[in-house]
Formats: sequence, C-alpha cells, structure tokens
Amino acid sequence: MNTQDNSRRVDFEYTVGQTFLIKKDGIRRKAEDKYVGPYNVAQVHMNGIIRIQHGTMSERINSRRVTPVFK
Repeated sequence: MNTQDNSRRVDFEYTVGQTFLIKKDGIRRKAEDKYVGPYNVAQVHMNGIIRIQHGTMSERINSRRVTPVFK
C-alpha cells in the first residue's frame, strides 16, 4: 500500500519567500475553509520542515501540512 500511496504523491521543493496555505486540523463543516493563510516561507530545513514568520511569532511546520499557492 505504501508504494501505491507514494505513486500519487507529487514532490515539491519549497524556497524562501514562497507563498503557501496551511491545512486546518480537526473536523470542519462543509462551508468552512480548509486552509489558513497565505504565509511566506522564512527558512527551509532538510528534513521536510519549513519555518514561517508571521508577525513576531516564528513557527515550524511539516511540509505535508501545507499546500503551495500558484499565482
């Protein structure tokens, strides 16, 4: 099953300054938004973690929880 799941996965490399949305956790209603954002990438780590900076707060997020914004 793991190879079947990975066959549909699209690899994406995040770069500093790129815009993305964060997926919300938990149960949602149909009319509620699935994503929060947009945010910018402040730093990219090698293990799939990205650091965002919003205001004075800095947060580390796994790249599987985010989706890129294409303009």
